[in-house]
Amino acid sequence: MYRTASRIYGKAIFTGCLALLCVVADVYLYAQRDTARIRADTLRYKTSTVTVSGERFTMRSEAAAAQPVTHISRTEIAANGSLQTAELLASMPGVFITNYGGLGGLKTVSLRGAAASQTAVLLDGIRISSTQNGLTDLSLLPSAIFNDVTVIRGGTSAYAGANAMGGAVMLNSRSPDCMASSYSMRAGYGSFGEYSLRASANYVVEKSRAALRTDAEYMRSAGDYPFTFSQFGKQETLRRTNGDAENGMILISGGIPISDNPESQPLVRLFVRSSRRGAPGAVLQGAVENSRARLNDDEAMGIIRWRVESAGNDSSAWQRSLDSRAYFRSGTQYFSDPLFPGGGANGRTDFFHSRDAAAVLTAAFIHAASLTTIELHSELYYHVLQGSLLRFGSGNSAHRLQAAVATSVSSTQILSTDTASLFNGLNLTATAALRTDYFSDVYSVLSPMMNLRLAREGIPLMLRGQVAYNFRPPSFNELYFQNYGNIALKPERSLSVETGITYSPLQELALMLNFFSISTHNQIAAVPRSAIAWSAENIAEVRNRGIEAVVNYAALPVLMLRASWLMQNNLNMETPDYLNGKRIVYTPATLATLNATATLGGVSCSMTALYTGLRYSQPDNAQVSALPQFLTVNMSLWYPVPIAATTVTLRMDAMNIFDEQYSIINNFPMPGRQFRLTLQADIGTD
Repeated sequence: MYRTASRIYGKAIFTGCLALLCVVADVYLYAQRDTARIRADTLRYKTSTVTVSGERFTMRSEAAAAQPVTHISRTEIAANGSLQTAELLASMPGVFITNYGGLGGLKTVSLRGAAASQTAVLLDGIRISSTQNGLTDLSLLPSAIFNDVTVIRGGTSAYAGANAMGGAVMLNSRSPDCMASSYSMRAGYGSFGEYSLRASANYVVEKSRAALRTDAEYMRSAGDYPFTFSQFGKQETLRRTNGDAENGMILISGGIPISDNPESQPLVRLFVRSSRRGAPGAVLQGAVENSRARLNDDEAMGIIRWRVESAGNDSSAWQRSLDSRAYFRSGTQYFSDPLFPGGGANGRTDFFHSRDAAAVLTAAFIHAASLTTIELHSELYYHVLQGSLLRFGSGNSAHRLQAAVATSVSSTQILSTDTASLFNGLNLTATAALRTDYFSDVYSVLSPMMNLRLAREGIPLMLRGQVAYNFRPPSFNELYFQNYGNIALKPERSLSVETGITYSPLQELALMLNFFSISTHNQIAAVPRSAIAWSAENIAEVRNRGIEAVVNYAALPVLMLRASWLMQNNLNMETPDYLNGKRIVYTPATLATLNATATLGGVSCSMTALYTGLRYSQPDNAQVSALPQFLTVNMSLWYPVPIAATTVTLRMDAMNIFDEQYSIINNFPMPGRQFRLTLQADIGTD
């Protein structure tokens, strides 16, 4: 344990020195920026100013939000250089990625100690978490297709609906640009047989300004990375077997502008993906479970969106907008294991076929004079799942109809304009929201939310607080899976209470401190019913208390830094003494992240450090189930070279540069040190 801690401290010192070096470089160059801008021509000066203002507005918007939020812009996504969305989110505050290892390993996101099924994931405003298991596999979503990502921490079911007990991840796809055509190609090669090809094209029909955008990506990995493992008391170096993966996707988007506002154009999106990968199990003494198991995923998804806005003639009128979305998804999943015990000569093969449809309508009314916003929201979802392992349903199928209606009102009031009053200049923003959900197969729920934000003019300090009641319905697996499902399950309910303070002494700097409490009732857990049988059951209560600190520093274009620290105590409050007061499995007690990006002389570099504290793999927190803390550090270097109308970028990524040997899930080893080299060419403004 001492040696592990010493290694982590050494890496932390090295990482801190690199971050300090970036800050020193920024301070040194700060005085040079004005001179450089004066020498620049007028067009370049204006373009740079717009870009910097936009990024700084994003950072300050995070600081001013009534609820802790992190926004990842298109610029940050490009600088991150990640292949999968899981890589992109890993360094965000309060985020924990459950990773089974390698490019093809299952990857899910959790916020603030909540389970992955308690974190809502929305794509273009539509929830895409699987109704089958309540999860979203982020390994199947390439990060390049997104224009921006927003992570909301804390219960937000009144807004995002089901599964948003720990928070929500909002993914917004790249829209076609109706102003200019552009093209991009990228090829990459990395460790352990990793290959990637990416291409995008944005074509504009000049007369109609209609635009069509196509994004395509192919990724492949042998997944045979080495790792150390104790084999009967002796440390040996082994290689991961059956960890190969092959993913392909294509996203086609079309839009026609009907006004000067790009958000008002009708959009149609079609997303198709296919995945073929090994599904290796745990590495055990002398053996690997599921050493020949395979998992195939195919999915097609379509989204239609149309947003209409109408502005009043003056500030006393109401500005109105109507946002409508329609969605359809069809997916098939096959799992096969020729070595499955008792499966016969050909082993075992299971399949699931899911179909989802949704319609979402949101009307917003904004009154600029009174600083009041009213929003009305309705949605309708229909889910169908067919599978070989379902019961309680006709023809091995399950169905769910979900309907919801929600409303929210937000208003800002100046408490006093009397200069002699203690409340002079104080702004109080209050937001109230209420949502009701109907489910055809489980109990219906009501989700209220209230938050307050207090700020004073001329003082860079803001206080905020929130109370919310959130929910998660049981998944189809928890209700209907053979030898596990329980049709008597109730939806999980959680009471989320939060308070925070934000201090922004500089335009470039924001310091945030948040305290939160999440009490979950009727949490669903696997409970043993015999030596070989388990069942999904509602347990009494899970309670999580935590403190979170976030630092944002954005002195663009030279330096952007984001650091976070989270300490939480997520406990099982179930009645049996051997579980009461024990930590929930795989919930880290501490999370810390540091991400710094610097640009000097046209060369950009970034560093990401991720620290994960102690976790337990068993509900009784036995010492033998303790997973040690670990720290991983990634570094990237890239250099764009303009050649005529094309920009060629050469990029080098080094992941886990200290070759840390660790597991996020017990007996599922993660890759050690690995490298990735990419070459990208951009034509136009892509």
